[in-house]
Amino acid sequence: MLIADMRHFLNEDGSLPDLPEPALNLAFHLGTIVGWVSRFPSNKRQATNVPCRRRPRRRRCLGEIQACLDPHTGAIEWTCPLCSDSGTISGWEGTLWDKTIPS
Repeated sequence: MLIADMRHFLNEDGSLPDLPEPALNLAFHLGTIVGWVSRFPSNKRQATNVPCRRRPRRRRCLGEIQACLDPHTGAIEWTCPLCSDSGTISGWEGTLWDKTIPS
């Protein structure tokens, strides 16, 4: 299970720093999940159109990430139903990936 705080991928001003390619790829993967869930918030798991990033036995997992917003913590919980890769994303509010529509 991956536990990530999106602020760790950003400079203090909210911009992306120069990151090593693996860290940048992870930031964009998690950011895509954040973008989907913040745009379509739900406390029930939903398909996100975000492909799984895992490569079990060096073959790309064909799963699609399912995610939801935890109403108690505000964290995003995600999982791949095929390979069981999963994680929790916090610190996403107000980042460049946050697509929340102001009411």
